[in-house]
Amino acid sequence: MSSFTPNSVSFGFGEVVSQDLLVELQSIVTERPGALDSSLLPNVICIVIDPTVSHIGLPLESCQAFEQTFGIQWDPLSEFYLVNDTLHSSLVSQNISITFQLGTVTTPDQTIAITLPYASFDLQVTTDYTSVTNATRYFPLRRASSQDQCTLGRAFLQEAYLIADYERSNFSISQCVFNQSAQQDIKPISSINSTNTTNPLMLPSNNTTAPQTPLTLSTPRSLSVGSTVAVVISSILAVALIASGLGYWLWQKRKTHTIISKLLDQNGCRVELEGSNENFNELETAERPLPELGGFAWPRLELQGMIAAHGLVDDRTVAHELIDGRTGRHQYIVFPAFISPLAKIPKAHFTSSISSAWTWWSRRTERENISILSAHREKGPIVRLGPNELSMNSINGLRQIYTGGYDKTKFYVDEFTNFKTLNLVSMVDHKPHTIQKRMLTNAYSKSFLQSSTDLQIICGAMIYDRLLPLLHSTAVDAMSVDVLEIMLGTGMDFVSAYIFGLENGTDFIRDATARKQYLEDCHTMVSDLPGANEACQKLEAHCLAMCQAAERTAAGAKQTTTKPVVYSKMSSELSKSDLSYTPSPQRKMILASEMLDHLLAGRDTIGYLALPGHQAIDALPLLNAIIYETLRLHVIVAGPQPRLTPPNATLEGYTKIPAGVVVSSSAYSLHRNPEVFPNPKTFRPERWMPGEKSPEQSEAMRRWFWAFSSGGRMCIGNYFALLGESMIYELFEKLAGAFPIIPGLPLLTSTVARQN
Repeated sequence: MSSFTPNSVSFGFGEVVSQDLLVELQSIVTERPGALDSSLLPNVICIVIDPTVSHIGLPLESCQAFEQTFGIQWDPLSEFYLVNDTLHSSLVSQNISITFQLGTVTTPDQTIAITLPYASFDLQVTTDYTSVTNATRYFPLRRASSQDQCTLGRAFLQEAYLIADYERSNFSISQCVFNQSAQQDIKPISSINSTNTTNPLMLPSNNTTAPQTPLTLSTPRSLSVGSTVAVVISSILAVALIASGLGYWLWQKRKTHTIISKLLDQNGCRVELEGSNENFNELETAERPLPELGGFAWPRLELQGMIAAHGLVDDRTVAHELIDGRTGRHQYIVFPAFISPLAKIPKAHFTSSISSAWTWWSRRTERENISILSAHREKGPIVRLGPNELSMNSINGLRQIYTGGYDKTKFYVDEFTNFKTLNLVSMVDHKPHTIQKRMLTNAYSKSFLQSSTDLQIICGAMIYDRLLPLLHSTAVDAMSVDVLEIMLGTGMDFVSAYIFGLENGTDFIRDATARKQYLEDCHTMVSDLPGANEACQKLEAHCLAMCQAAERTAAGAKQTTTKPVVYSKMSSELSKSDLSYTPSPQRKMILASEMLDHLLAGRDTIGYLALPGHQAIDALPLLNAIIYETLRLHVIVAGPQPRLTPPNATLEGYTKIPAGVVVSSSAYSLHRNPEVFPNPKTFRPERWMPGEKSPEQSEAMRRWFWAFSSGGRMCIGNYFALLGESMIYELFEKLAGAFPIIPGLPLLTSTVARQN
């Protein structure tokens, strides 16, 4: 008790399990010598104390009060309040302290004040966060978009001592005391069933209204002779049981190896399940209509390689199944850890062979890419992420998995299906994917883009009618520009105009309100934030409206400056395919699902817009190098792209890998191979310049460059993105002519520079 100042306030647990430590935050007041106190919390809120997060999450109004009081600025790229050296020195010299007034939700008049010095907010963020290039100071405050995101994290707990009593469902919060010379004073919290019914830390249970009297500790008593004998006998029995269990486990392990050896020694290593005449080396895929496609017979969406669905088993899998039928304990520990063909593959984490918990936690904490890269650097080109999951980081892996046509996993169906209807990204089976891809390939081919009159008109409209006037008015008014937001809006305008026609697409360059709302909905949906379902419905409705406008244009009922190129192309191809007999509403959903997928992909192809007529891209080597280096370090799809292994696969020398194992590669790891890209964390466009590397080195870099994936599932719009060099060049050429550089005038404000 020497580490905190005791108080009589007791907080009852919240009604929701995930919000046990719920308190009422009544005020936040900042104090500094020689200045008036400032209130930083406009309204009383309920907030959760959460030791699993580092920051303090507060409503936007409160964050803006912090901004005004301390001069901190929100950095939307890193999503941190970054603090430069000048501001840091100023805040340190002011000797600021911030007091949080907390009360219980049921009895708000019982309050406790926790005071934090500025040193508690003087923290550093490291380059482990991919959006931060250098270790820098930051203010541990986050904008909460909803009540669920209001939290008091570890930054608050630096100065607050938290004691939770889960038996009595209550907790206390006290001001920490840092006294190096204090004597240790540990007091236990008595069990609710203890004969000592009082609580030394004064934590009353929920049904009490006042703190209880501190416990007077009783004198320890020695055990009786009978109790001592009972303890000794129990200890002997426990040791005997442990020894018996260990012996049984060793016997079962030997027996398991015997069973497998007999099975694998059978002639041909072919085993059939009881009551089945199936040949397990053949895969039978049943076809059944998908409900949302109105009777169209696409192959059924199943994961090829799933044993129960297809009866596809190899020798070791059969042995595994037979063993599991006798002793289920082997399924989750013995087999994956010691017997599985994956057992010899290096593990990313020591638990990876028996649990996916490490991988799950890496994804939950948004460190998956960094964790996988570290595992590959330590363990080699292939690592085991979980009992049934592998990661590969090699050219051989890319060829085998993606060019070799390994099947996609159900992850794509769950995450990328729009209008409950499949599109090119979410299709698992190869045949329907190939058919639908052929419908669109020509519209995105390099030759078609370079000769498209519609694309020329769209580019001219984007530059001269929308973007240049916006930048001109901004320059005249001496206003700063959010470059990231403008380029996201430009990308959406450009892609939607090409898909649906110029007048049918978005006008986010000029309509800032619509632009901000759309981008916010995209972020909410993609990040699966609260309100994701509502955001998804709004995006689908927005896309459907543009599809309807394009349909009227294609039918001649509405005139537009340009044709709805992509929409008309796919609509025409659908009418010629087997889908021509599908009811019209179902065909429209197929069209809408595909178009929405293109729109969401186009949202990220910011700045990489095409201006036909400029075919000599190689004549702009520096611009070409900058774009390749940008895509290398900041690739849009950086994480793993999972696939499923076929039967008896061989990966990096490891043989007899069974069907249905999830295997993936990630651009984040491939693009950071130091043998191919020296100093991989450094932005060095010159590495792509002609003559900078030997022909062999340049070829190696291009083989390892994976910004658009590879194989039959490669991004269909890769040329549409990369031809953007010409438009960027044209835009800045016009800007240079329209706005002469004035000596001494800064070209970019700090806001622009940070966003760029």
